[in-house]
Amino acid sequence: MTTLALEFSSDKRSASLLNEGLFVAEAVHVEEGHTPVIALVRRVLEQAGISRESVKRIAVGLGPGSYAGIRLALAFAQGWSLKGGVDVVGVSSLEALIHGIPGDNVMEGTSALVLVDAHRGEFHAQRVTFCQGCWRPEGCVLLLTKEAAERAGAGDMRILGPGVRRWFTGGTDCFPTARHVGILGWSMNPATAPEEIEPIYMRATVFVKAPPPRTDLLEGAG
Repeated sequence: MTTLALEFSSDKRSASLLNEGLFVAEAVHVEEGHTPVIALVRRVLEQAGISRESVKRIAVGLGPGSYAGIRLALAFAQGWSLKGGVDVVGVSSLEALIHGIPGDNVMEGTSALVLVDAHRGEFHAQRVTFCQGCWRPEGCVLLLTKEAAERAGAGDMRILGPGVRRWFTGGTDCFPTARHVGILGWSMNPATAPEEIEPIYMRATVFVKAPPPRTDLLEGAG
């Protein structure tokens, strides 16, 4: 089964293709502004020499992370699924990020703090420990302020995550990738209909409607 994976939850956005869970190709978009999702998917299909009709599953990174990016990837996957013949699965971008953190020269039992920008001066935080050759999450995902994250990562604990060097000088930037979203998602059973899949957030999303522009009727009156 050919799986197309999309991971748009950070500033480094990517699409990848896997065949029976084995990585085939990946295309990455790192420029700011609009993400050319159709061009990105077309590029990865061309790299792999695979037609869009061969894609039978789309795995989407659901965050936490960029609301606009996650919604873009999810809307694209849901739109593709309307033609039928393609199922859609949602994967935690945080889990994909942890799955892809390198473990070279890491000692058994080493701990790290993975942070994802949650905006409003806060971070999604997950403590991980290197055990039996890979990083494993410990405890629940927390929502921490920068100060609380600094305290949690005090001492020799590593701080990892997308763009963390912007806030933590000793941090190491690492990003979730479509490759790892695909690895996690290709064997999942679709738990719900594509249109019911929602991004992962730890706080309620609130939209405030801006008031219409007003003109002072007395402005310019003599």
